[in-house]
Amino acid sequence: RRIPPVERALGGDDRHRRRLRRLELGELRLEPAVEQDVDALADESVEPAFASGNAKEIVVAFDSIWLADADRDLVLRFDPEDLDAPPEEIPTDDDTNASAAPRSLSVGTGAAEGIWVTNELGDAVVRIDPETNEVAEPRIQVEAPFAVAADDSGVWVTSEINDRVIRFDASDGRTLQTYQSADGVLDGPTAIAIAPNGVWFGSDLESAIARLDPETDT
Repeated sequence: RRIPPVERALGGDDRHRRRLRRLELGELRLEPAVEQDVDALADESVEPAFASGNAKEIVVAFDSIWLADADRDLVLRFDPEDLDAPPEEIPTDDDTNASAAPRSLSVGTGAAEGIWVTNELGDAVVRIDPETNEVAEPRIQVEAPFAVAADDSGVWVTSEINDRVIRFDASDGRTLQTYQSADGVLDGPTAIAIAPNGVWFGSDLESAIARLDPETDT
């Protein structure tokens, strides 16, 4: 189901204040109005925790901080209790001559438990087993994957350049369903997330979000 582009709701009385007005996205509501003083926030000290290289995404799960390092084709696993310690370096691709460019990370739950990674240039989606810090089966081949989300319903992957959202079986990687424009997929799907009422995905090209219902495949 398509949802019209959402008008930007960021503004303010002056440059020091911004107000989030209530948005209504179908049944989804974001509220209430919130004000924050930017000068007050500036007084708080923020210090870098660790060097990150070309960090594409970060997630926190399994008592660790996971970071996608696209330049080195690695996922880095940091111990939040000891950030001075070197991270575990987990290769996301066996080909040392070609770039995999891990881009998106997702915490899989249920039958899909683990850290899922999209290798944007490696045309693959892989799962890291948090018990072994190694890439485990299945290894899913998909052209130009952008983002991933995974749970008991499957592994959901967007492909921006192919205008597709693809659903895979988490146990063996087989394709369960491919959603395209005729199914209501927005042009250039990017971000994706699984919610109790369906799978939500966004599109930079259309400045919109949409929902897929796994029960009806619409």
